Amino acid sequence: SGAAAAEVDVDRLATLVEDGGMDAPRMIYLIPTHHNPTAGTMSVESRRKLAEFAREHGVLVVADEVYHLLDWRDEKTDGRRPARMAEFNRPFGPSGGRDNGDGPGKGGRRTGSGKVGGCASVSSFTKIFAPGVRVGWIEAPAPVVRDLASYGYL
Repeated sequence: SGAAAAEVDVDRLATLVEDGGMDAPRMIYLIPTHHNPTAGTMSVESRRKLAEFAREHGVLVVADEVYHLLDWRDEKTDGRRPARMAEFNRPFGPSGGRDNGDGPGKGGRRTGSGKVGGCASVSSFTKIFAPGVRVGWIEAPAPVVRDLASYGYL
């Protein structure tokens, strides 16, 4: 198919875009938690950098997070599953306002060109509850939700 799974190197991507080596992508699709087939999970720092890049360059990050709630981390070690990508749009970031090192996030926004920069998390009950239940949800910046609703998708 020509597609290859790869971790997003946000620093390299930002350098290429800012130096004019490439245009910013309009959208980045990823599975940040328990990626199939690699089983990799993006770190909180990588998620934060990607969300910041998206806001600054008008990129919509669509995070397919159907496996996010299937993360049972040991409270005695790392303890917490990484925040969903949409949480980096919130005013206080994924910490919900608590000072736990997750840092502040900023809401998704439109750039001067009208592009939405921010993160959308999409998920479904199919993996976590019942395979026959075809119900899902999206958490996204308000402009993205309004655009989806105007096209009749919601």
